[in-house]
Amino acid sequence: MSHILRAFPAALVLLLLLAACDRSDPEYNAEVVPYTGATITAADATVTDPSGEKGWQARRMDDRVVLSRSTLCGDECTETIQLSLRTQGDAGLPAFNSLIRIQRSALPERRTQETIAVRRIEIQDWNTDGVVSGRVVGEEGIVFWATLAGRSGQ
Repeated sequence: MSHILRAFPAALVLLLLLAACDRSDPEYNAEVVPYTGATITAADATVTDPSGEKGWQARRMDDRVVLSRSTLCGDECTETIQLSLRTQGDAGLPAFNSLIRIQRSALPERRTQETIAVRRIEIQDWNTDGVVSGRVVGEEGIVFWATLAGRSGQ
C-alpha cells in the first residue's frame, strides 16, 4: 500500500502536465477548409501603418509554411503576426500549426508573445511554389496573401 501512496504524487504531476499540454484546444486544432468567398487579392491582405503599406512574407521551414506580417504598433514598437501551416504531402490543404502575435519594444527593451485563438483557416490558394492565400476565422479576422518567393504580392 505504501508504494501506491508514494507513486500517487508522481502520477498526479504527470496527469497535470498532460492536461496542460492538451492540444485538443481549438487554438491548436483549427479546421482547415477551402475558401468560398469573393476572390482575395494581395491588396485585401495589406494593411497601412505610419511607415506605409505592409504585406505578408512567406517562407518554407521543413514541412511548414510560415507567413508573417510586421507593422508598427507605436513609437519604438513593432508587432508581427505569424501564421504557421503544415504541408500534408499530396493532401491538398495544409494543417493548422499556430497563430501568434509578437510585440517588440525598444524602450524599454521588451518582447512579448501570445497565441491567438483560431476556429477555422479558409484556404483560397495553396501553392508551395507560388501563392498562399486565405483568411483566419477566430479571435481575430485576418486575411493573408503571400508568395513563397519570400516577397509579398503587393
